[in-house]
Amino acid sequence: MKAVPIHTNWGEHKCFDAIIRCIDHRISGEEVAEALNEALDDQRKIVRADDITGAGVSLAVLKDEYWPLIRDEVRVAVEKHGVKRFLLLDHHDCGAYGGVDKFAGDLVAEREFHIAEMHKAKDKLLAFLMELDASDVEVLLFYWGEHQLEPVE
Repeated sequence: MKAVPIHTNWGEHKCFDAIIRCIDHRISGEEVAEALNEALDDQRKIVRADDITGAGVSLAVLKDEYWPLIRDEVRVAVEKHGVKRFLLLDHHDCGAYGGVDKFAGDLVAEREFHIAEMHKAKDKLLAFLMELDASDVEVLLFYWGEHQLEPVE
């Protein structure tokens, strides 16, 4: 192995957004930010974003054994980086939830399950943001389906 040059802008610590997503390699990198920016439509686009990952995303927020890791990263994002918008992104065929097999291939049931989980996770995140005195921070939900990314109301 050897050291290689990197081209990182070490300037600004502050960012407006944080993306909370699964550790799954299938939904990572610039593709996620690009798809989210397209889905955001007329809203403020993502310029810089903190990246918070946890297996199962909503599962990581909702399960007591994983929550402290997500909670601490959310705290840093708000207190140190000034994040004002979290984008929570659950996805199709998530292994942490048992994958598509858990739903016997029923993509509608899988989507509905994830949407319900995301709403519970959003409620928990909003309650924690109130504890941080960050009631001005919003949480948006997105579902990365088999063939599309969609905002969730």
